[in-house]
Amino acid sequence: MNKKVLTILLIALLYLTLALFKIAKIPGEWFGDISNVHEYVNEILAGKWPFYFMQSPGPVYHYFIAPLVILFSGHGYETYKVASIFVGLLGLAVTFLFVYEISSFTQAAITVLVASFSFWYLTWSRLGNSQIIIPLLTMLASYFFARYLRTGAFSDVLIMAIVASLGWYTYPQTFILPPVF
Repeated sequence: MNKKVLTILLIALLYLTLALFKIAKIPGEWFGDISNVHEYVNEILAGKWPFYFMQSPGPVYHYFIAPLVILFSGHGYETYKVASIFVGLLGLAVTFLFVYEISSFTQAAITVLVASFSFWYLTWSRLGNSQIIIPLLTMLASYFFARYLRTGAFSDVLIMAIVASLGWYTYPQTFILPPVF
């Protein structure tokens, strides 16, 4: 196995080990924000196609995790925790791509390694709540912007604009993504 691939897999394994550690117990009880996520996802799965903001979060995260909720349904709060851990893993992958695009493999690996055991990143990924999608969207838009600067491909600008525009449907704090990008 290639040394670079092994490095990435070990970092992902570290993240998953830390994120899944005692996931059934920590954090403990279902809280109000998870009720919002649950209600939103249930409406999506019932075919109601909700498109509104519920006490701050918008629809993007909930549509994104709906397939995972189907996959892990029946596990209650753990379903939402596992879904947010998966979104966190995707966020790390896109962070790696972004840093690799603007720097080097070593810098990308170090960045993702540090992020994989970062207190706030792990906390957001384990809560089962929608904040974990913010780094994913930000890094994805950043990646396509950096790629556009290197290649000049219009498709990269288009994808960046689409991803950044999802900020309008994520959180009030992410409304800044489209104008910034």
